[in-house]
Amino acid sequence: MAQLHVGMFRITVSFFALMCLVLSASAQTTQGLSALQQAIEDTASARADYVFQVEHTFAGESFQALFAPRGQPHITLISPASRDSLSEQLRTDFDYIAEHTEGIPWCATEMLAHIRDLRLVRQDDAVAVFSFQPTARSVTGEQTRQVVSHLRGQITIDKARRDVSHVRLFAPRPFRPYPIALVNVYTVTTTCALAPNGRYYVSEQTRQVRSNAFGRSFNIDVVRRNRVLPFSQ
Repeated sequence: MAQLHVGMFRITVSFFALMCLVLSASAQTTQGLSALQQAIEDTASARADYVFQVEHTFAGESFQALFAPRGQPHITLISPASRDSLSEQLRTDFDYIAEHTEGIPWCATEMLAHIRDLRLVRQDDAVAVFSFQPTARSVTGEQTRQVVSHLRGQITIDKARRDVSHVRLFAPRPFRPYPIALVNVYTVTTTCALAPNGRYYVSEQTRQVRSNAFGRSFNIDVVRRNRVLPFSQ
């Protein structure tokens, strides 16, 4: 009988410990969602129009452009001087950026409100890092939207500034978007820097894809850098 009581006590303790872990994880998720929502709201409140320079590189070829919120057009090519000097791919990229850029891209964007399964990975006094499941509404770029179900994400929140300072999307394992194609690496990394208003903006975003199809290897390396200029507003 004593052994039975001891066994029941151990089961009770184990169940209590498990419930504590579940409640702790739930509380951390709630805190993470609250911190992320606060970052999004604070950035929206502090939003400002800045003049900034864009440097876009695809497969080793680059162009530089200037975004001016009061310019007509908003984006003008700096280097090379003529759009006709760009390769076909860079012309496509420049046209896309010119059409879709409305201002400096912020790190705590409203799109992040659509991520799922936010879970605390680690934290210290300065930052908290969460994993999450991206969705089609939380990412940019048609290609990334098409493969988003195969990706996971990590987001870093600067505790002192209550802002998003880093975001990374990645494929945890190889996947087949189509039967004939295998993607071994798919990574989108967003690095942030402080704007004059004290909020983080996207200073660099890189996309790296390593895939195979039809017996051939395909590599994609894209880097886009944004730099707020001193005479911003």
